[in-house]
Amino acid sequence: MRQIQIITLFFLCCFLTSCMTAAATYGYLERSISPKATKEQQQQVKQEVMQLLEKEYKQPFKLESFEYKYQTHNRPGSFDFSQYGSYYFKVQALDNPIIVMDFRIDDINKSSTNELLEDFKKSQLKSVYCAAFPAYYRQSIANKTKVLQPYTKQTEKFCDSRNQTSFHSPRDYYLKHQDEYK
Repeated sequence: MRQIQIITLFFLCCFLTSCMTAAATYGYLERSISPKATKEQQQQVKQEVMQLLEKEYKQPFKLESFEYKYQTHNRPGSFDFSQYGSYYFKVQALDNPIIVMDFRIDDINKSSTNELLEDFKKSQLKSVYCAAFPAYYRQSIANKTKVLQPYTKQTEKFCDSRNQTSFHSPRDYYLKHQDEYK
């Protein structure tokens, strides 16, 4: 009986040791290090993102804040890590002040600024405007304030026409409780 316990313990230790070694090696070999963007590249991304927004949504925007951070990232519970930069934007629509877009663009595995912008066009540009709309309803609910009607109706119509309905749930909650708001 004692021999079975020792053999089981031995195999268990071997198994766990091999998993740790494989995970550490895999994480080290699979790491991704993207180069840090220069100041010129950061400015180019900032300008082109603003132009893309104005072209896509046919209205002017105001850049409230912009920041570039180059950091090491890792997935929780793993040895995988990568180093890349992230562009943080806060942009307000001038024609529709209830829309304030907070979004991030990561440059992981992007070999050029053009590739980064193409990825933004494909993955975020079409939805970033309407994704900001539910936050307005949530803020109105949290602060117990009424929404600004001409802007909400206009934005609802626009987002519905693009088949982006993420605002429906917070809007429905707001409408159900609107008598409680100032």
